Amino acid sequence: MAFKLDSVVPWGRTMDEYREMFLLDEEDMKKKIAGFGDGPACFNAEATRIGKDVTSYDPIYQFSREQIEKRVEEVRDVAAMEEMLRACKEIRIFPIVDLDANDSDMIMDVIEHYKGKYDVRIVETGYEFQKHANRLLIIKRV
Repeated sequence: MAFKLDSVVPWGRTMDEYREMFLLDEEDMKKKIAGFGDGPACFNAEATRIGKDVTSYDPIYQFSREQIEKRVEEVRDVAAMEEMLRACKEIRIFPIVDLDANDSDMIMDVIEHYKGKYDVRIVETGYEFQKHANRLLIIKRV
């Protein structure tokens, strides 16, 4: 049975969950962090409260349901990643599965696009968002 976007209820993640999800260690937490598509997560609020430098970008709630559904398809678009990499030295994308918990068709295209120009790797995390959703794509400027 397919996972339906229209049955999704947005919910947030804690700082501890984000740290596990994105493998953020103490050294990472000392850096400026940009969160794209954070939605209702409280990572930014918790991190800011303890003196960390986190900025969240999530314009998604300005759109209608139809626009949001279209936007979900665009989120992993290479152009969006280019913009993230323009602003950041490293991006971490989680999860890398589609709504049916299958490997995203786009991931291999993204890896192929960036390999050679960036350090690109898939890393397993201890956090499983949904079945088979425990891997993270890291793209880092070299």
